[in-house]
Amino acid sequence: MMNKNGEYEEEQSPPQEASSSDPTEDLQIAWENLETARSIVTKLVESFHPLGDIVVGGSGGKSEYS
Repeated sequence: MMNKNGEYEEEQSPPQEASSSDPTEDLQIAWENLETARSIVTKLVESFHPLGDIVVGGSGGKSEYS
């Protein structure tokens, strides 16, 4: 990347964590992530309304979806 003086600089990569992580901790994090994802999907499915269920307007007008 070029700096404000027109000189090229090496891009800095973010610091990396130690490569010798605890597999038990990784597994625990994976399970927590799975439970979080499952909870989100459950909420989305419970609140899902197909287009056929949408009623537009409250004036008694007919909707193309109802």
